[in-house]
Amino acid sequence: MFVTSSPPWLDSVRSLPRRGLYVLGVAAAALGFVALTRGKAVGTSGSALAYVEAIHHSVSPIALGRIDTLLVRLGQKVSNGEALVVMDGRELVAEREKATAQLAQLEAAVVAATEDEELQVTRSELRLLIARADEHGNRAELAEITQRMHRLDALLEQQMIPATQAEAARERQRQLAARVEMFDEAKARGQAGLGHVGPTDGDHGRAVSVHVEPARRAVLVQKAVLHQLELQIEQLTLYAPVEGVVTTLAHRPGEVVSAGTEIVSIVSNRPGVLIAELQEGMAAHVEVGQGVTVRPKELFARALHGRVLELAPEVDEVIPRARPSPGIPAWGRRITLQLDAGSEVLPGQAFNVALD
Repeated sequence: MFVTSSPPWLDSVRSLPRRGLYVLGVAAAALGFVALTRGKAVGTSGSALAYVEAIHHSVSPIALGRIDTLLVRLGQKVSNGEALVVMDGRELVAEREKATAQLAQLEAAVVAATEDEELQVTRSELRLLIARADEHGNRAELAEITQRMHRLDALLEQQMIPATQAEAARERQRQLAARVEMFDEAKARGQAGLGHVGPTDGDHGRAVSVHVEPARRAVLVQKAVLHQLELQIEQLTLYAPVEGVVTTLAHRPGEVVSAGTEIVSIVSNRPGVLIAELQEGMAAHVEVGQGVTVRPKELFARALHGRVLELAPEVDEVIPRARPSPGIPAWGRRITLQLDAGSEVLPGQAFNVALD
C-alpha cells in the first residue's frame, strides 16, 4: 500500500481558512474593545473623551400664568436680554388701569384738600389777627379806664358824681381785666396760636401740610401699588439670561404653567472650551498650560490644538458619558481645555483628547 504525501504548498492553501478565521477573531476582539472603550486608552498615556462645555439655562415664570406668545423657535440663536416668552397679562393690565384711576382720584383729593385747608388756615389766621387786635384794644381800653377810675373815685369821695356812674365804669374795668387775663393765660399755654408773635408763611404752609398729610400718604401708597403692578406686568415677558441657542420648548401658547416651570431652555458655552475626563492613570501626568491635541469623532477629521486651562482638585467619579462602559462606574480627573482661537465647535460635541 502506497502513502502519498501532499506537497507543502498544498498544506498551506488548505490552512488558509483556519488562519483567516483566527485573524478575523482577533480583529473583531480589537474592534469590540475600541467600541466598548470609545477609543479611550488605559494607562498613563493615550486619549480621553472630551466634550464641548454646555451650560444649560432654564427660562421660567416667577408666578402661575398662561403662556400667551412664544417669540423663538427651536435651534434659534438668541442674544442676552432678548424676549423669549410673553405670558398672559390681561388681568394685571385691568388691575393697573383700576389702580391708575384710583391714583388720579386720590391726587384730585389732595388738590381739593389743599385748597380747603388753605381756606381754613387763612380763616383761622384772620380770626387770630382779630383776636390779637381785640387784645390790644382791650388792653388800651383797660389802661384808659383804670386811669379814669382814679379820677372817678376822687370825684365820688367829694360827692361830685353819683355812685352809679362810678359803679358802671368799675364794672367795665372788671370785664376788660377778665378778658386781658384770658388772653394772657392763652398765650402762656400756647393756645389758639396766641403764643406766637405773629403768623408767618412757614407757619401757614406747615399748618396746611399737617392737615393734608394723610391724603398725601394715601397717594404714596397708591403709587406703590401701581409700581408693583408695573413690575408684575414687566415680568410677564421672559428674557434670555445669556447669549446662546434655544434647545428646548417645553410648553406651548395657551398652556397654564406654575411658577418655576421651565418653558424654554437655552444652552451656552465659553468659546472653545472643552471638558475632558482623564482616567486615573493619566490624571497625575497633566498640568495647567500643557498642550493637548483634540480630534473630532468623525473619521479623518482635522485635529485641533489647545492647552489645559483648569484642573479639578481631586479624582472623582466620571460621568456616564465619559466611562468606557456607561453602566459601569469609573473614576478620573476632570480638566478644562481651551482650544486655539478660530476652532469652531458645537456645545456638547465629543472629541478624543491626547496629551502632548
